[in-house]
Amino acid sequence: SANSANSAGDALAGEGMDGVVEHPVWLDEARMFGILCVPAEANARQANTVVIFPNTGGNHHIGDGRMFVDVSRQLARAGTAALRLDVSALGDSPAPACKMSVSAIYSIKPRADLAAAVDWARAHGYGNVVVAGVCSGAFMGLYAALSNPGVSGLLLVNLVKFRWDEVDDAAVGDHLRSMRVYLAAARQWETWQRLFRGEINARRLLSATMRRVRQRVRDHVSAAGGRMRRDDVQQTMPEFAAAAVRELDRRGVPTMFLYGATDVGLHELRLGLGKHLEAIQGLRNVQFRTLPLLDHSLFLDASRQAFAEQLLEHLRWMSMDSSETSDTPEAAISLTPVTQRAA
Repeated sequence: SANSANSAGDALAGEGMDGVVEHPVWLDEARMFGILCVPAEANARQANTVVIFPNTGGNHHIGDGRMFVDVSRQLARAGTAALRLDVSALGDSPAPACKMSVSAIYSIKPRADLAAAVDWARAHGYGNVVVAGVCSGAFMGLYAALSNPGVSGLLLVNLVKFRWDEVDDAAVGDHLRSMRVYLAAARQWETWQRLFRGEINARRLLSATMRRVRQRVRDHVSAAGGRMRRDDVQQTMPEFAAAAVRELDRRGVPTMFLYGATDVGLHELRLGLGKHLEAIQGLRNVQFRTLPLLDHSLFLDASRQAFAEQLLEHLRWMSMDSSETSDTPEAAISLTPVTQRAA
């Protein structure tokens, strides 16, 4: 049964390696799979913090370039547990989808899956649950934190969407590309040849582009303080983004927005939080940082190393925050370089 599978996963001795023990686990009545990486018994203290790494796009739990494997083992050697998670439709979960679309990745179900994983971690004794996600994983992390008070900290890397709306479903063929990509394609003779041959659906492309333009105009008007039509009862994206960071700050959830210096997500960030990020000014628990060497999906070794270092710094920030209200703060942790891969 699902419950027995869950118990069996928890009971497995796990794969041991230097300073680390890894357990396959099944979560949420065995609908999701993950690898729980914990400090070996030789480590001095029991981990009180777990970092959850949700899927990036359609990739399974190892992450691009085995990034989540490397970083989770580094964390475990330093005394912090890590869960490499496959949401229910991805990877090694028992019933993965045969096909995966961008719309499905950004749908409600993966967000709920991650929130359930947070509950699982809390139920297994972890006092601090940190979510560290990249791109769509950052999107899932943001929503999991807003819906589940069990999230203690957030590292959101190269977030490209604050919200997924009907306009995004309609324009899913856009693949989240900016208008600059369309303009670049329009300058290529091959694009026009494909259009004349009927390989590109011009009507669908124009319709999707106009929907995106209308959405951008509405968001820009709202960001500038303009008034929307009375029949538009939904929050605009900037209103939602500003409310989200205020809520995270109010709840005391240390949140870091981390981007590559030229990442496409910066446009969405500034549209949501203001050209100069006015929405987070004065918020004690929300920070923003750009790094020169941070490609979007962290394919490069330098990007993965930067991610590990920023995660370490984020955990230290949380530790310092907790030490202000606790007589027994968690010990400082350090990581060896990610490039030193474990077997």
